[in-house]
Amino acid sequence: MKKNEVQMWMEYALQDMKLAEISYRQTKFFPYVIFHCHEAVEKYLKGLIRMQGNDFPYVHLLDLLSDAVQVSPDDQLSLSNIGIALDELFRYSRYPGNDEFTEDQAIEVLKKAKEAEKIILKYME
Repeated sequence: MKKNEVQMWMEYALQDMKLAEISYRQTKFFPYVIFHCHEAVEKYLKGLIRMQGNDFPYVHLLDLLSDAVQVSPDDQLSLSNIGIALDELFRYSRYPGNDEFTEDQAIEVLKKAKEAEKIILKYME
């Protein structure tokens, strides 16, 4: 497995996290916050899966991707729970007309994405 590939996944994930934070602070357009948080966690998970020498399934379901990483049972449970929560909102954030997300939801999604990021980066060291 090429280290470059993992670095690219991590860089893209970091950019999505930045876009989520910018969307929250500057535009207050909460569907973008949710969309980019989900994208970031998805890319972090895929990067970790590749770093661990495995192929990832070509899906966007964080819950399923979190099952493919080799982490402690507690971290596995946390990532799975985060995945379930973000997956639920993500599908509605992708389409026009579903922009009734609240600021509280956006804040919660940002927290969950940051929690997933922290867990995943711990295993990237």
